[in-house]
Amino acid sequence: MNAYCLLRQGPVYRREAFLKGLAAAGLNVSNHLPRRPGPEDVLVIWNRYAENDDLARRFELGGGRVIVAENGYLGVGGRTHRAHDRSDRRMYALALGDHNGRGAWPAGAGRFEQLGVEVKAWRVEQGKVLVCAQRGIGSPGRGSPPSWADQVAREIRAQLDVPVVVRPHPGDRDPEIPLEQDLAGARACVIWASGAGVKALVEGVPVFYACPWWVCSLGARRYCGAGSLLMPIRNDVQRAAALERMAWAQWTCEEISSGLPFKLLLELPVPKMEAAAA
Repeated sequence: MNAYCLLRQGPVYRREAFLKGLAAAGLNVSNHLPRRPGPEDVLVIWNRYAENDDLARRFELGGGRVIVAENGYLGVGGRTHRAHDRSDRRMYALALGDHNGRGAWPAGAGRFEQLGVEVKAWRVEQGKVLVCAQRGIGSPGRGSPPSWADQVAREIRAQLDVPVVVRPHPGDRDPEIPLEQDLAGARACVIWASGAGVKALVEGVPVFYACPWWVCSLGARRYCGAGSLLMPIRNDVQRAAALERMAWAQWTCEEISSGLPFKLLLELPVPKMEAAAA
């Protein structure tokens, strides 16, 4: 099989680890995209931004496979990822076809435990609702709608007598305030499909996600209006299953270099191609 890696250079993306891992998995790494991708072709991209989504659809239409990479959801010891994180502590999300719960990835047991993350008891205080904003980037249907967080905050304030705080996207906030600080005293965390929700689950804060899919959906409730917040999920079994599933969707640089995640991903059935967005 032939692999085409479009990850950019730079310490954040670790392109060299991906190239090494693809070769270790037995793929022929090429710098020249095929004119007509076929079943033997594998495309590796960062997120499914508009231009990447168009190219991914070309590969999928020809029967090829698309592996989507992104920042990991939770680091070793529960540390969230930043550009200055040590490379041996960073993790990268990998899935076949898409990301953040929409794609396909391996399943197993015991991987979340290896992260050494302390999962805290569920919070029951009746404090604020934290709404986490996202940038809305990505192909149609993946990014959050424009001004989504502000609209949700207004909706909750109008229907429920609870304080609501909107957390800006970390890239739109200087200086950045740690997520743990914003989660302090929160009764619930509302996200589109943000990785902040994974940290909230670990901290014991019930999560509500508005996107049709999310990587930890097994342990959270879908946000379908302010009334949803009256029915939070505080279930240890569901949360454990969600975190274990999430853990299999992210890999260290060392694991990526070994080729293991690529071998596992390419053993999965080829995802059915979606109809193009209108």
